Amino acid sequence: RGGCESFASYCVQRYQPAMSAAATRSPRVNTSGAKRVVRPGVPVQRPPLGGRRPLFQPPTRPGARRPPVADEPEVAPVAGAGAAEALGPRVRGVGPGLILTYTANALVPECEGMVSIIAPAVDEVERAPMELVCVIDRSSSMRKSKLDLVKKSLSFIVSQLNQFDSFGVVSYSDNVTVDIPLLPATIQNRARWLQTIARMVAAGSTNLSGGMSTGLQQFASNPRRCRTSVRSVFLLTDGMANKGEVTTDGIQRCLTHVRARCPDVALHTFGFGDGHNAGMLAALAETGRGEYMYVAGEEQLAESFAVALGGLVSVAAQCISLTLTNPTGATPKPRTSFPCTAEGTSWVVEIGDMYGEERRDILTLLENGAVAHLRYFGLQTGTWVDETVVCEARVLLREEALLVAAAASRHATAQAMMAANAAAAAGRLEEAQSELRRAKKKVADVVAMDASAHPGVARPACFAMLSDDLDQCLATTTSAQYARTGSKNLNWLAGGHAKQRARGSGAYTNSAQRKMTSAIAVHAH
Repeated sequence: RGGCESFASYCVQRYQPAMSAAATRSPRVNTSGAKRVVRPGVPVQRPPLGGRRPLFQPPTRPGARRPPVADEPEVAPVAGAGAAEALGPRVRGVGPGLILTYTANALVPECEGMVSIIAPAVDEVERAPMELVCVIDRSSSMRKSKLDLVKKSLSFIVSQLNQFDSFGVVSYSDNVTVDIPLLPATIQNRARWLQTIARMVAAGSTNLSGGMSTGLQQFASNPRRCRTSVRSVFLLTDGMANKGEVTTDGIQRCLTHVRARCPDVALHTFGFGDGHNAGMLAALAETGRGEYMYVAGEEQLAESFAVALGGLVSVAAQCISLTLTNPTGATPKPRTSFPCTAEGTSWVVEIGDMYGEERRDILTLLENGAVAHLRYFGLQTGTWVDETVVCEARVLLREEALLVAAAASRHATAQAMMAANAAAAAGRLEEAQSELRRAKKKVADVVAMDASAHPGVARPACFAMLSDDLDQCLATTTSAQYARTGSKNLNWLAGGHAKQRARGSGAYTNSAQRKMTSAIAVHAH
């Protein structure tokens, strides 16, 4: 077009004169004398209600990508047959996509290697829209300071929304109330929501199954506003379900039934204090493709909400699947906690979604020339993306070998915590302690081997973190301790290490989660 060799050169020829003229134009100054520069064509951003500017702003600069709105004919990114055709053609390596690598040591025959997926940082200005429903326990046990802290956390979430987001609140005790239907986060709606949240009162029993089902039905009855939306439910409780369906199996059946109408919604569960059923909440989060968060005390509640919210505003990709295929013969099953399915001579690992700056390390035994194929829905591009790497072993640097060793130690630790949790739940505390001690010895052996080969050289902090978490779980020595805190720690820590995902401040957090944690601390004061 216009005799240009490429679209990029056409853009330079077409828009360079206008950009140069704008750059030389003198800034305008307001009549009050303040030296505030107003760029032509860029609207002035005003702080939201309460005078606090939201941490994540909607796209307003020229050329920023605007998320599609409700009247645009687009389809949700649901993985499965026909999904790629519905969402458009597959592309290869478009935009800031995931990075796929393979690491294996050529000096060690039959050595287990590691396929790694690394997510890029997500631009906070151009993040994907968010659709969030908070399901809150307002039973009598939530009276006084507990419910007040929940209200402050909900008010903080409202302050971080922009006009492309949607929000809702469902509360439950003896009955279930839709306090805030899932609606767009306009300025008028946000003002009403703050008033509604302030009026919440605690009383009654805990109808957890009814609250969870009603929260998910908000999505089933409301079509997705944008095909790149991140849709989630936050379910919080401080006690046992004692009204409606009360068994873990029964509540999971309710969850499966409701999610069939909204399979793209993730359920994240928050267990507040020592009185909740950690096994139930962890199982619900696993079925709902979300995370279980253990909130040990009142001081951790706001931090847990901030970490979870920081993850939602930094989702880089969804529906991630990894296919591993050896060139000859069958492919051994990968060592991972993610769901794996055999397809012929290949294995397909379903990873789900990834937040910005996260990584997933999958341990596997592959031959030279094996193929690792990655497919995902990129939220920055709004398209399905395919990436392929041909796996070849090579001589590794010490740092690369330690990454593989760290992945093996992490997987062994997560598996030991899961096995210990199952043994302790059955009353076999000695067996649980033995599982944890064996895992700690494996971590210590890796550190000792590296220390003997490289004395005085620092090692990754993850080894010390794994050892500390195992010590925390080993502190559970009686059935009473297991019921009070041990089951919570084992479920919570095992899930975080298995999925390499933050379950609180510290390990595995990304910059958005750390920023959100700092912001909610300021908001609380």
